[in-house]
Amino acid sequence: MADLAGKVALVTGAASGIGEAVACRLAEDGASVVLADKDGAGLARVAGDIGGRAATRVADVSVEAECDALVAFAVERFGGLDVLVNNAGVDHLGPFDGGPVDEFRHVIETDLYRLVYLTRAALPHLRQGRSNVVNISSV
Repeated sequence: MADLAGKVALVTGAASGIGEAVACRLAEDGASVVLADKDGAGLARVAGDIGGRAATRVADVSVEAECDALVAFAVERFGGLDVLVNNAGVDHLGPFDGGPVDEFRHVIETDLYRLVYLTRAALPHLRQGRSNVVNISSV
């Protein structure tokens, strides 16, 4: 168990699955956690499990302006940012040669660009101390 007391973490895709587990563990280890996802009800449930060291923000991380606002929210709410967990992602469920190309564009925008948008927005804050960026992906 790590001692993360006084640290601030931002976890995307935090309303369920891996993101929820990571956020709960970070909080268990003492961090304040900003939970981000498009699922507001899921965020409220996870924040309820974590308690007072959790804050939530509904966000679409495929949109650069929402990533900027998300990082600003984390810094404003908890006074800094020490850990960024890029976990949010989407899938294309169906045959590769079927469906509109826009479905693939949405996957790329969410699964790849979110890493760029969030990390770029977070770097000025992460550089102020010993910090970490964790990128979670799938194939």
